[in-house]
Amino acid sequence: MSLFGGWSGSRGSFFGGIHPPEHKQRTAEEPIEVVPTPAEVRISLLQHLGAVCDPLIKPREEVHLGAEIGRSEKFISAPVHASISGTAMRATVATLPNGRHVPVIPIRAYETQPLADRALYDAMLGGSWPLGEAEQFEPGEIVESAREAGLVGMGGAAFPTFVKLMRQADQPVDTVLVNGCECEPFLTADYRMMVEAPRAIVAGGLLVRRALGAQRVLLCIEDNKPLAVRALRELRGMRPRGSGFSRDEGLVTSRYRG
Repeated sequence: MSLFGGWSGSRGSFFGGIHPPEHKQRTAEEPIEVVPTPAEVRISLLQHLGAVCDPLIKPREEVHLGAEIGRSEKFISAPVHASISGTAMRATVATLPNGRHVPVIPIRAYETQPLADRALYDAMLGGSWPLGEAEQFEPGEIVESAREAGLVGMGGAAFPTFVKLMRQADQPVDTVLVNGCECEPFLTADYRMMVEAPRAIVAGGLLVRRALGAQRVLLCIEDNKPLAVRALRELRGMRPRGSGFSRDEGLVTSRYRG
């Protein structure tokens, strides 16, 4: 049974929540932009829940975009990577909003970057994102790739994603919910992702399903996001038979739960 109504027009809902003014019109129709490369970045070695990473580079060492610059061998942790190419500087300390002091690696940017502007956008979100290849990967490969990439949750706790993708024999997963409910006022980042890069989202859902051994994937989108619904709906015919994507993709009544 589907948790929410299908594309037919029904709406799913849930108990509680409020309806504050959305104020999403300010950015909802603005495409994703790549910010200019700064002259210097300061990368914290703790960008996740768990252990602080140990630095892997030294001052004055050349660093390339995407290179791993910090790692911890503790289980709950995530490696940290360089966001630009440049020269590493002497490590410093920064204070997080919670008062915790963490090591930071400054990197002075090269004048020319290997990827910038639209090229960086295309490298991250572009490409074909094939929808029929998830089954070619072993679950352990997907987990390890997520770990090496340093993926963490973006809900606030920044919990390392690879841990969530590990199968638990005593707690099997039946359904993966892809949360397209960006209910907070003003925020439209997830909405723009669904509109501009729907294939990446569907491919990611298929990989999560494969890693967990789930039976299906369910897309859950608020009813105030018609362009996102349309973009993802157009992919229905491209998903391979047996992929696990449910025909019960659901529209959910927009409601904020703080």
